[in-house]
Amino acid sequence: WYNKLKTVLEADGYVANPYDLCLFNKSENGVQITVAFHVDDLLVTCESEKLMDSLEAHLKGAFSSITVASGNRHSYLAMNIVTGDTGIEVDMTAYIEKCVGEKVFRRAASSPARDDLFEEPEDSERLGVDDSAHFHSDTAKLLYLAKRTRVECLCAVSHLSSRVSAPTTDDQGKLDRVINYLAHTKERKMVMEWGGRVSMEAFIDASFGCHMDCKSRSGIML
Repeated sequence: WYNKLKTVLEADGYVANPYDLCLFNKSENGVQITVAFHVDDLLVTCESEKLMDSLEAHLKGAFSSITVASGNRHSYLAMNIVTGDTGIEVDMTAYIEKCVGEKVFRRAASSPARDDLFEEPEDSERLGVDDSAHFHSDTAKLLYLAKRTRVECLCAVSHLSSRVSAPTTDDQGKLDRVINYLAHTKERKMVMEWGGRVSMEAFIDASFGCHMDCKSRSGIML
């Protein structure tokens, strides 16, 4: 499927980004149009309506049936994307509601994790087969969320992802805290404002043998 879609886009003059092969760009008269896709869901951005109309016509000529949604409000891969006068807002409120499900928390968590996140008590009981499967599934769902709009949860979810092979009741408690935090902050948005100068800085560090099983951990902040 990737090769098929790649061939169709390249036939219309699009070129794959060398760092992200699911991102294609095309420039015409100094105007760039960008196509990002996940499987068969495409997100297209451009200043020119004409270029987007041209791409739509090209895709309709290559495939028997496509659905197109235009405007400043989109739901894309569980993300609600709103383009406004001041910038772009992205939230995943509905996705979080599905992650929380029927769980009920009497008291809101003020943060995704406590200071003891990396501590792994040896006397914590292993979860059963069914509970372990739910733990793995819930952690994977939160990883998808944290890597997109709720990056403040990424440290906790990253650690929990390393525990899915043999989760304990302590791990379950830490997972519940993340879900509790999200349940009470589900409408929090990621906002990208127009204008300004964009610069990037990266900080990375590693802690050797810091876990009880002598595993190490590295972290990066962009």
